[in-house]
Amino acid sequence: MASNTKLFPEQKQYVKQWCKDNDTAEFFDNEKITILAKPDFKGSRMFVVSISTMAPNEKKFRSSVGRYYAISNMENGQYVLMDYNTMWSFLEANDCVC
Repeated sequence: MASNTKLFPEQKQYVKQWCKDNDTAEFFDNEKITILAKPDFKGSRMFVVSISTMAPNEKKFRSSVGRYYAISNMENGQYVLMDYNTMWSFLEANDCVC
């Protein structure tokens, strides 16, 4: 994972537009990891889930950077499918919050 303390304006715009286009997606974090989850399709109980971890050399957690990399991971096929109950159990086990 590359260290990226701040996003470039183009990256910020990409995140903003992606969120607008994917309004069913939700982000969760625990100040170390960012998790992006969205239903596989409308009404599905299966969720596409991607994760971004904070770089070890980062001193400050930045949710915007985590969101960018979680989106990037999802868009590049680096995700898992989880059913609703498994996803929420995973989030609770990792102390992730909305």
